[in-house]
Amino acid sequence: MNQCTKRIVGILAGLIAWWFFLMQEEFAFYGIYSVVSYGVHEISTMIPIICLFVTFIWIFVMIRQLIQKKANKIDKWFLALLLVLLLVQIGYFRVQSQKISVTMIVTVENINQQKQTITVVNTEGDEEQRVVLNAPDFFTNMLEVSDREYLATYVCYKNNPYRGKLSTMILFQEN
Repeated sequence: MNQCTKRIVGILAGLIAWWFFLMQEEFAFYGIYSVVSYGVHEISTMIPIICLFVTFIWIFVMIRQLIQKKANKIDKWFLALLLVLLLVQIGYFRVQSQKISVTMIVTVENINQQKQTITVVNTEGDEEQRVVLNAPDFFTNMLEVSDREYLATYVCYKNNPYRGKLSTMILFQEN
């Protein structure tokens, strides 16, 4: 196998690993472990760290070849590709560090089936907070606009707690 083929296989293996990781993370977010078991989910959380480490080592090797003047033009382009992949992976970690999980008591104010969003209002505290939550069909079909209180957990970005992704919704108390 020549060097170009090895590089293509390496990049494809990394991309497939990342695709698998992101897919199973989405399933795990909603507790769907029938497709990917919980054990595999736990092990696969190492994929981003392993890929980041492998990319960093690969960049180090390529830079060493460049310094020793053993690199050709294709090697320089490949090094640029590796640097872009490294930045994308670091960006993923940066985005993930900005996410928080919020739990609060809410009532459902609006359900938009087309956009798959639920607008909820925080019923606790001094001021009313409206939050728009992205939710899959199994949430939007179960809920109804009423004065029922739910214990809702959602994930959002630190700088925008009024828009998020619904994780759980439990009937808190029957009025």
